[in-house]
Amino acid sequence: MDRIVALCSNGATSALPNDSAVPPDPTADAARERDAEDAIRSGDPIRAWALLEPLAAAPGNPHTPRACELIGMLRERAGGREDARHIYQDYLRRFPQDEGAPRVRQRLAALGDSGPHGSSAASPAVRDTPADRVSVRGVVSQFYLHDRSKSIFRTAQPATASTNPDRRDNVDELLSVADIVGRATLGTTRIEARASFGHVAEYRPVILVGADRNRGSYDLLDQLYLDVAIDRLNASLRIGRQTRYGSGIFGRFDGVRAGVDVRSNVRLNLVAGFPVWSERQTWVDRSRPFYGLGADLISPNGRRSIGVYWFDQRAAGLVDRQSIGIEGHSASRVLSLSGLVDFNVAFGTLDAALLNASIRLGRTSNLAVLLQQFHAPTLSLTNAALGQPTPSLDVVRDLFASDALQQAARDRTLLTRSASVTYSHDLSAQWHVIVDGSVFSTSASPASFGVPAFPATGTEIAIGVQAIGDGLMLPRDTWLVGLRTATLQRSHLYAGDLTVRLPVAPRLMLAPRLRFALRDQRLATGDQRVIAPSMRLVWRPIRNTELEAEAGGNFIWQRYTTDRLIGTRFERAFIGHIGYRLRF
Repeated sequence: MDRIVALCSNGATSALPNDSAVPPDPTADAARERDAEDAIRSGDPIRAWALLEPLAAAPGNPHTPRACELIGMLRERAGGREDARHIYQDYLRRFPQDEGAPRVRQRLAALGDSGPHGSSAASPAVRDTPADRVSVRGVVSQFYLHDRSKSIFRTAQPATASTNPDRRDNVDELLSVADIVGRATLGTTRIEARASFGHVAEYRPVILVGADRNRGSYDLLDQLYLDVAIDRLNASLRIGRQTRYGSGIFGRFDGVRAGVDVRSNVRLNLVAGFPVWSERQTWVDRSRPFYGLGADLISPNGRRSIGVYWFDQRAAGLVDRQSIGIEGHSASRVLSLSGLVDFNVAFGTLDAALLNASIRLGRTSNLAVLLQQFHAPTLSLTNAALGQPTPSLDVVRDLFASDALQQAARDRTLLTRSASVTYSHDLSAQWHVIVDGSVFSTSASPASFGVPAFPATGTEIAIGVQAIGDGLMLPRDTWLVGLRTATLQRSHLYAGDLTVRLPVAPRLMLAPRLRFALRDQRLATGDQRVIAPSMRLVWRPIRNTELEAEAGGNFIWQRYTTDRLIGTRFERAFIGHIGYRLRF
């Protein structure tokens, strides 16, 4: 029997290896439970398994009963009826008074169990009304952010008016954000409503003639949806603004997503709606409707799945984007794999490909590898309007022939390829190290159809190492030391970071930070040195309330030689924020 099933089917968590448990963290555990439920609704059982395992392995954790209930449901959906039966039986033995017990009895009755918790224990569940549960959680925050700089040319040849001090307010705004989640459990039906939104009040003066930036404010809308999951029917529905990576969707959209299990290991999926270009878009833009159809096949043990999909998007009466794709997930105790291939049928090219592997190397080491290729923005006919005097496909389609329209879209779309490797290792109980390296490149955009060229980046390389120390001076302090180097298209970069989190009192935390960087120009003569010290303070006067303030500075020394000017420049900036965060 799989390890995670054993966590809930025999209750012997104390006999498991110590590395399977995590220190109790009520906030993180609650978030992990919510994310697992979201993964189940989204048809991603592999992610749900990974999220539920630490909750099921933690003795005395208040989230363990719900985790075991969800694990039993996953095994039942995957065809493991006997495993699910054992999980439900042990649940009723360990948590007979938990609020989920009536639901578990009902599920056990549906399996036709005749054992110790069979017909005699299941019959009351059929007659009794399952316990209902309603909860509302969220966080509300408001922060004032300010960034003011002053720069001056210390030496310049020839001397010009630009040698006068340049004072700027780079950031001067009040950011207000709320993320509220309401949940209700009505028998075997689970309902979730989420609203994540914000408001930015800008105080910077508009210094550009003809600028159309709204000086006063603008709104933000990240997510706004209603989600309903009916366990009895193995069906789910989410409607509203949401985010999805997969099934032909790569980001935020307004619409509907639904799924239903037609068999214990086969799930059908439907998605339809309109893409959202930014969280600043607070309205539904109906100009690019899309729909997608898909099917997932899940292995009997629930640890592997493979899915296929078809995606179709229209704009201005034309095929904006069409693609077919395949997705896969596989997880074991040592190796986890996930991958995606999206082929753009309309343009006859590979639109996106991804392979993500995580390998557990013993009890103290992990290796992660990520290979990906994607277009930015996602390749579609709408991209042909980028850079045009009137950036609208409705206008551009009347100016270009169909072949030219596709070519313009290709020219305005950049292709990025990247490969990264991350290795993490526990040196001791106090010290952990993370080493990462990446190679990436972005294609060029040629000059065409009245739009200037954009050069390719070439091959860029970045390498970094970070050491994390816990409890070095105080019982709960954290020390982070990081070094990074990168060879970019235009420069060589060397950077360092030292951050310390000091719990100086039960409700007070100080976090001094020092960053530095050196950038050597590759395509010109010159360099840039940056030193950025800061201090952050977090005070929790009462439960679920945080007051936070940070103040720091940026000091920049720059030396350069151009065709028009030779000299050195010095810039100093004050950067700070202050605000509060309320959780409920």
